[in-house]
Amino acid sequence: MNTVTYITAMQRPKMLYGYILRSTIAHGTITDIVLPDLSKDFLIITAGDIPGSNALRVFDEIVPLLSGEQISYRDQPILAVFGPDKESVTLAVSRIAVSYEASESFDPDPAETNTGRQRHISWGGPQDILQQAEDVVEYTYMTGSQRSPVGPPVGAFAEPTDAGMEITTSSIWPFHVRSTVSEVCGLPKRKVIIHQLPYTPTVGEHLIYPSIYAALAAAAASASGRPSRIIDPYPAFRPELIITRRTALNAEHLPSAESVDVQINQGAFPLFADEIIEHVIAGITPSYGLDAFEATIHTVKTPAAPRSYYQGLCFPLALFSSEAHAANLALYSNMNPVNWRLRTLEDAVKRPAHVLRLRSVIMKDLLEQTVKRSDFSRKYAVYEMQKRRNRLISTFTGYSRGIGIASGRGINGFSTHFACERNYAVSVRLDVNDQVTITTSIMYSPAEVLWRTAAGTLLGVNPAQIQIRTSQNESANSGPDVLHRDSTIISVLITRCCESIKSQRFKEPLPITVKRSLKRAGVSAQEPVKRPLFHYVSWGALALELEIDPVLLRPVIYGVWCTLSCGSLFDEQAMTNAICSVIQDELTVLTRSETGSITIDAIDIAFTVHEETLSVNPIPNVLGLLQAAYTSALTQAMNRSFTSIPSGPQEIFEAIGE
Repeated sequence: MNTVTYITAMQRPKMLYGYILRSTIAHGTITDIVLPDLSKDFLIITAGDIPGSNALRVFDEIVPLLSGEQISYRDQPILAVFGPDKESVTLAVSRIAVSYEASESFDPDPAETNTGRQRHISWGGPQDILQQAEDVVEYTYMTGSQRSPVGPPVGAFAEPTDAGMEITTSSIWPFHVRSTVSEVCGLPKRKVIIHQLPYTPTVGEHLIYPSIYAALAAAAASASGRPSRIIDPYPAFRPELIITRRTALNAEHLPSAESVDVQINQGAFPLFADEIIEHVIAGITPSYGLDAFEATIHTVKTPAAPRSYYQGLCFPLALFSSEAHAANLALYSNMNPVNWRLRTLEDAVKRPAHVLRLRSVIMKDLLEQTVKRSDFSRKYAVYEMQKRRNRLISTFTGYSRGIGIASGRGINGFSTHFACERNYAVSVRLDVNDQVTITTSIMYSPAEVLWRTAAGTLLGVNPAQIQIRTSQNESANSGPDVLHRDSTIISVLITRCCESIKSQRFKEPLPITVKRSLKRAGVSAQEPVKRPLFHYVSWGALALELEIDPVLLRPVIYGVWCTLSCGSLFDEQAMTNAICSVIQDELTVLTRSETGSITIDAIDIAFTVHEETLSVNPIPNVLGLLQAAYTSALTQAMNRSFTSIPSGPQEIFEAIGE
């Protein structure tokens, strides 16, 4: 059994150490590569040295593993150098001279850009209402570039064996690692064995990068016959969104129609593009009632590193725009944002069946609880009086405070349009002496406690006796450990397995093994659908209070109050701790804290159960609500509109100068 915790601890005699040489230009062509004189202890892997396919496949998208002559983005891998130790490999890479012919323009193939990368949805004919409306409010919301923080190293170790190739890595998608190594090295999948290292929840660097590093290490191991390891600190990047919302107001200054345009920058290769669009649609659909709505969502290709999964598939960012816009509409109408939200809540019966419906009773309750615990109404009134004085920040005579609130729903898992979700499965086996084994390819999941409890309850066995096992069997592929699928999709499949075993128990001889996979109708994104695209939904409301430091111009967070409805939680304290950690980390980013962390006086998390349903992870919802409440509080404190994230001292300084 592998007892190694980090990839840096993987050591073998005669092991080769790898280093990736990346491009220094954003777009162009490699005209020449001059290699230094190296001993036979070194090995260089270029695109031409790949024994199989020089491709990283992510469903319908193909990314070159190594660049070849054409450079598509800055820092694109060109080649990998392997040698006897890290120091000599680093020195060898520094002596490689690469000549480029840079391209001044970036003109992606229009066919590649448009096919399946744009979506338009609408209901009710919003353009007629917008053209006739006397009041039209327009705001543009921008989510800036963000990269993953420094964390445990990401890499891969490959060791050739008589049976094939053994790979050790910390991947949240081990079956993708297996498929990639198989294609790149020309090996049958059954000869590629994956050993997973423990991983912690990440923003995205453990999704695709392990497949790249494993394939390169395996290529070196195949060519040299020696164990090979490669570690690379390259970060994951978040897609950048520009969302423009135009809203027509009726005579009572309430929204009646809205048009939304979304541009998603995914870099040079739009991975998960169609699924990202589905998540964005779920996020930009507002929680306030409308007679008509339309949205156009399109991805753009730029000479930047590919960016796809980062704390989700852009749902929190889209939700941020919806809730920040709701706050701005309330401000435009001169209404308390809570009163405005309560007035515009409705069940949205005019929306198409596949659009997530608003649960007005739940939202009203969550808002009222959050308002009470945060003392929102009193604070908002006081800070509005302060704002109307229109006094600039003074070190000695004044302060600037604000409080913001947001409410909405969150989603878990892939959409029903995501056809590959139907290929994933789990299995449960009941043996003699009440021995239960759950087989899944997801490892190190916090939901394992939930799985054991559910199976133990249904089968009447001690949860401590239940084993969680991972399998190299292709049929046990449970998919990537993303979008909180471990606590939703996988839990549902395990429950279905146990229910089937329960019905067979005492009728069929032991052992009884049941495998279950999702059985969803295959609906493409172009076909009309009659049901919501997401089955697992949470609801929440969040308030945030801050003050602007008059000297450093940095936001000081006084408190965050959050009320959530996310089904029946098995461990409420564990979920509270996870949410508090996410809030701390996200506010560090939103405020552009230079110290790497911020101090929050109070984080108050409360849960309420409106329906006895499966537990749904509320973190995607919390992220979007937090971002919107933050910019709303900042807007009130500064009496200037803040519609972009992150927003810190530099943005506050610029707002003062306006």
